[in-house]
Amino acid sequence: MSLINKSYTNFPIMWYNSLTFIGLVIGHLLRCEHDYNPLDKYVVIMWGILSIFGLVFTDLIALFYFMTMVSMGWVMREISLYH
Repeated sequence: MSLINKSYTNFPIMWYNSLTFIGLVIGHLLRCEHDYNPLDKYVVIMWGILSIFGLVFTDLIALFYFMTMVSMGWVMREISLYH
């Protein structure tokens, strides 16, 4: 019985680990695509603002956490271009 309860406690950790990894990869790929097919700068700015404000002020934590991780993947690619 303790194994079942223990696996339920690990599920949120695995969920957020996968959201983090997938978000970072997608953000990195979007930034690579942005080099060839630029996105509108207002869309990029609004994405970042919406993801932070949504994470802080709403109950849709997983969605806005994922959006924030996509933004972080974008920033990681941006930083790696200059180093």
